[in-house]
Amino acid sequence: MCEIFIIYGSQTGQSQGVCEEISSLMQNQKLYHNLYSMEEAAKKDLINQMKTVIFVTSSTGDGDAPDNAVEFYKQVRDAASLSHIRFALLGLGDSNYTTFLGFPKDFKKALEDKGAKSFYASGWADDAVGLETVVDPWIEGLWPALDRHLKGEEEEEGTIELPEDMKPFGVIDEEPQKPIEGIEKGVQIVEDPKLTNGTGGKQFEKEKSFEELVSTDGHKDEKHNEQASRPTIYISRDLSGRTLKIPALPREKFHIEFLENDIFVQFDAKSLKQLPSAAGPLVNLPVNKARMLTTFDADKIAIEVTLDKNGNDLPCEPGDSIGIVCPNDPSEVAHILRRLEVENVSNKILQICGEARDIPSHFPERASLTSLLSYHCDIRSSPKKALLRIMAEYAQNEDEKRRLLELSSVEGAVEYTKLIKEANISLLDILETFKSSLPPIEKVLQQLPKMLPRAYSIVTSKLKDPDHLAFVFKIVEFPATDGRTRERKGVATGWISQLTSPLWKRASVEEQLGNLNLESIQLPIYQRTSTAFRLPQQLDTPIIMVGPGSGVAPFLGFLHQREELIKANPSQIVGASWLFFGCRHENKDYLYRSELERLHGSGILTRFYQAFSKEPSTGPRYVQDILRLYKRPLVTLLLDRGAVFYVCGDAKGMAKDVFETLADVIAEVKGLDMQDARATIAKLQLEKRYLQDVWS
Repeated sequence: MCEIFIIYGSQTGQSQGVCEEISSLMQNQKLYHNLYSMEEAAKKDLINQMKTVIFVTSSTGDGDAPDNAVEFYKQVRDAASLSHIRFALLGLGDSNYTTFLGFPKDFKKALEDKGAKSFYASGWADDAVGLETVVDPWIEGLWPALDRHLKGEEEEEGTIELPEDMKPFGVIDEEPQKPIEGIEKGVQIVEDPKLTNGTGGKQFEKEKSFEELVSTDGHKDEKHNEQASRPTIYISRDLSGRTLKIPALPREKFHIEFLENDIFVQFDAKSLKQLPSAAGPLVNLPVNKARMLTTFDADKIAIEVTLDKNGNDLPCEPGDSIGIVCPNDPSEVAHILRRLEVENVSNKILQICGEARDIPSHFPERASLTSLLSYHCDIRSSPKKALLRIMAEYAQNEDEKRRLLELSSVEGAVEYTKLIKEANISLLDILETFKSSLPPIEKVLQQLPKMLPRAYSIVTSKLKDPDHLAFVFKIVEFPATDGRTRERKGVATGWISQLTSPLWKRASVEEQLGNLNLESIQLPIYQRTSTAFRLPQQLDTPIIMVGPGSGVAPFLGFLHQREELIKANPSQIVGASWLFFGCRHENKDYLYRSELERLHGSGILTRFYQAFSKEPSTGPRYVQDILRLYKRPLVTLLLDRGAVFYVCGDAKGMAKDVFETLADVIAEVKGLDMQDARATIAKLQLEKRYLQDVWS
């Protein structure tokens, strides 16, 4: 029997979730296989044992390998030969970031360079428009390809690209083929019992091509009123009556037993396992101060929090970031426990019983349901299709059952992306929307991803203030619209703002001191591994910084660092420092205005440009507008004088627009076409002279 390996490289758990789905389908088909993370595969030195492998991996940062993939990737590159391996590869990425699918494509090339060959075309999924748009049909096409491979049939050469108008929805290198006898797809066909077409209540559809599966055009009747026919989380005219292909029901991996007389007392953040990108241990740092950087009527309130290092060795440099461990909202956790009817045992110590490999690695040895949902499980991320499938199984209302099946089906991929993922629907939203479903808590827990720390860029320079760290955040708010059943704040920003509100809200010093014990407010943080997003080693290298909104935070550290270096050696040559800053309102959310103006006036900041997107003036509205306005000196500084170009802020809009604007001005100033201009920026990226610290 040919042993199949399923191997994942995952930073946030998405690749792991896809592999677990594939594993579940294989178990249903009685296909013997092993499921490992790349980290586990490296530790067990499995690379020489692998013959048939299914890889699923993402990238992190600016196209880098996930933490748990680094060592395995090294083993692949160091191997003498991997000609014994036949593989299928699914890459997960986000086109909001400049280096889209960086590691998955590098990983594939490394495999092929060592002689490994693919038995199924690679799939490239894009989280910016919905991973399922490619993941679902890729998994569907995997089975016939795997069947041919296991039978020893010759692998097909070549690839089939998607049409240009479908490229934004991800790329799979060939159209999934119809299954042949031997391996089933691992999906169930569900017909709408309310419809008949002369076939005894059954309605059959022909197999859909990949293009049909990822098509965004779900409207069957253009004559319908657009508003009336628009799908919602609870109903869809487009999918009503259609035959569905749904995933197999996930198996139960473990069950829970409660220790009757033991009560869970206190959570210790230091018990958390596998902190992502950790460069040091988790430490609790007291809050030294907090201040509001915007007005109360700003669109988003920005808060700066300063932490006392308290003697801890945290050698952060400007441009580095910290990870903050934060809990889920206690009221949200309580609502989930109540909704699942387990609140009476929520604080009892529990024992998770099952195979060791089936128990999530982030579950601690000692926990309660409350602590698991508070600190270890991400209850805010969009529920997986597997969870919707489970909820459908336990739904008592037939309409709710049908809708849950629609959203978990292949046909419902577009609606799932739009109505669940893009709308930021959470576990509690789903539970409160489909009230007739009461799944067991074990089945819910096994579908919840790991709760991840939140990363924040530091504002401070250790040369200027060696005893403190500061970071900035904006309070994120989600209204009760688009399927969300209640208002809420961001997990981290809501928690930190609530903890520190007595410091930054308008109150007298006496009120602050009377209401707050500073020593009682501590944040569990750790230093994250350093990236290339740092000042150049040579002080005479020019720097160009683009940081609208809170994206300006690390650049304040850059400027303070340069200021201190100049103080220490006034005679040394210093390169130019340009800052492009933008915000909505000049008098509401202009962060660090007085300090930036001081640095500009002292000459530390050579050029300082601002744009205000919501002001009635005729000046530049966005940082991209300023780049165009000063395109010639900008291109000269960047390409002729060796400047380093930094971008910090929103990945979805600003960072992509800055990239394209820079390519446009390079093309215009240097007389290049856009392809060559983009290639110029790509070369800057390889030279670590176009650097990004962005988030989505």
